[in-house]
Parts: sequence; structure tokens; C-alpha cells
Amino acid sequence: MMISTNLQPLCIKYPMKNQIPRNLIGTPLEKEFKTTSKRIPFREQYANETRPHIIRHIHYQYGQIKRKRAVMYYYNQVRKRLIYANDNDKFLTNLMKNFPPKMKFPPNTASSPIARSLREMALKWIVEEFFTTLNYLTFDEPRLEQVNPDCLLLPVNEANKILHVSGKKSEKFPNQTEIESERALFVEIKAYHGSTKVGEKEVLQTFNYSNKGGKALLITTGALDSLESLEFLNNNSLSGTSEEKTYDDEVFADFTKQVKQKNRKYAKQIDMSISQDSFDTRGIYLSAHKKLQKMYRYTKEWPEEIKYHVLNAPSAIMDFLESNEKLGLVEPDAFHLLLQEKNLPHAADLFDRIRSSYLEEIIIDPPRLYPVLHEN
Repeated sequence: MMISTNLQPLCIKYPMKNQIPRNLIGTPLEKEFKTTSKRIPFREQYANETRPHIIRHIHYQYGQIKRKRAVMYYYNQVRKRLIYANDNDKFLTNLMKNFPPKMKFPPNTASSPIARSLREMALKWIVEEFFTTLNYLTFDEPRLEQVNPDCLLLPVNEANKILHVSGKKSEKFPNQTEIESERALFVEIKAYHGSTKVGEKEVLQTFNYSNKGGKALLITTGALDSLESLEFLNNNSLSGTSEEKTYDDEVFADFTKQVKQKNRKYAKQIDMSISQDSFDTRGIYLSAHKKLQKMYRYTKEWPEEIKYHVLNAPSAIMDFLESNEKLGLVEPDAFHLLLQEKNLPHAADLFDRIRSSYLEEIIIDPPRLYPVLHEN
């Protein structure tokens, strides 16, 4: 298998605990906080918006603690975070510089796009932590023909051949890299709130990677949906015929229609008042069938049956990695248990926080999606 781009090892350098502004909620200093402003709603303006919009559920308020400027953050009118205004989270500041918002945000908070990125970054870090225990090295977003998985994982000895430096991460990589496809593991991550369903679109996206060779895993913090529509595809392939394509146009159109109808029902059930995640999830559901339609051009390369395995226990995940099977769908609860079994408590806790944290909570408190690292 050829990868026609520079391979970059995943390298996420989170701040140490003593480098993160301390949350003073629950400390004696919280009682010393004296307000100097009203509670101010968060406002944000996307690139395609002519005016700012209010982010519901979260507010901030300036004040002082012993004459030192401070800021209090509220989620649903409940105090959630209190920090000194001049304390600086350099990790977050650099992220915001890379994707500057159109409006200035209060100190040490994240814009909505950065909050979403923090979810994805955290899940990538978890994946790397887990597979490091299995002697894999993680590469970030390699480019294959037509597809771009989130992570490529290779056994360390195979990865070192690519890096040209034994046991180290090199700064220089070849433009054309050949890997042994049977030893490659592609991981597609979906860093969603735990209430967001992951279905046919995400599964077939991951299937495309396994079809290039090697194994593919779908790992999500959302919820795996039922996949009856995929069985419809499997039962209506053009296997055994002289056709050069795997599926008839009408069959694939019926498949996407089934997905569209199911997701429309899901979208109607969403309580849009809960969070910005409600709007994100609604968008994911309502756009899924359009993205599936675009996938039809890949189906000529697909086999007559889309084989997948739902990995619903830690042992099932480990057995899959040792098997000859190609496509694994990881149940979030099973992966969380596996992280605990592998003695990765920080990764397990972080996985839980991704699943349970609404976007607004991440906006006012980005460090909730940092792993807890020891002080220097």
C-alpha cells in the first residue's frame, strides 16, 4: 500500500496540571469573589454570519479577589469556574491563534469550533495512549487514494522503518511511503457527545479504509446505532452477475432513502433547547444521506458483502486485533472498560468526560478535556 504524503506521528502536548489556570470554585477564595459587572451572555459570530449570536446556557461575570481581577463562569446559572483573569492557558491560546474567532472571547475560554476540536484531539490522545500499550505508533491523518482516515497505526518496528530512525520520531519523512497493508490499522474517530448516534455513514466511511487493505476500527464517544440498512445492501449486491459494479443504482438509492427516513425521525426527537450539540447532531443526521450518495462512486471497489463486527466487550476488541477480520465497530462502553483494564485511568476518565460534556461546558472550561498530567 502506498501513502502519497508525508507521515506525521501524532504529537499532542497537553499542559501539565501546574500550567493550567486553577479553578477556584470550592476553595476559600470563591467566597472572596466580589463582582464588578453584570452576568454577560456569551456571544459568537461564525464566518457566514452577518451578526453575532448568543450561546445559550453560559454566562460570565468579572470581579475581584483581594483586588486581583478575576472572572466567574456560569453554566445554567450555576457557578462552574472561577479563575484569575490574567492567568494564561498557553495551550489554549495557541489553539485560538490558529483558528481566531471573529469576536473576542473572555479569558481562557474556547470558541465553538475549538471546543469541537478539543473533543477530537482528546479522543486521538486516548487512542494513542491505548495502542502504545500494544506497541503501536500512531500517525496523524495520513492521506490515501480518495480517503483520509484520522489515524494510521503501525507496529513500532514497522513504523521505525518509515521514520528511518530507530525508536525516535524523525522530522523528515519520504514523500512516497510503502507500508505492509496487512499490518496497517486505520482508526476513524467520531468525538461526539454521548447522545449522538453513529450509523451507516460513519461505518461505510471506515469500511472504505479497510477496503484499501489492513484493518479499520471505528471508535466513537457517541452511540452506535442499529445498522439494518447495511443488511439491505448486503442482500441486494450484484454478486454472481456480469456487472462491473457491486450495487445497482436503484438499490443504493433505496439504501440512502432508508437512512434518510430513519435519521429524520431521530432529528425530530432532539430537544433543541439542551445544547449546541443538539444543532450539531441534527446537522449530522440530516446530512448523512447526502454524504452516502457521494460514496456511491467508491462502491465499484467494494466486495459483495460489507462484513463488520460490533465489538461490545473488551475481549472482543482484543480478539479482533488478533484476528483476520477487517472492520470493527467499537462500542463506547466496551472501550471504556478496556482502558480501565489496561490501567489507563486518565484515558478512561477523559473518555467519560468527552461523552458527558456538552459543548457549552467545554467552551467555558476547556481543561475539562485535558488529561490529568502530573506537575513538573
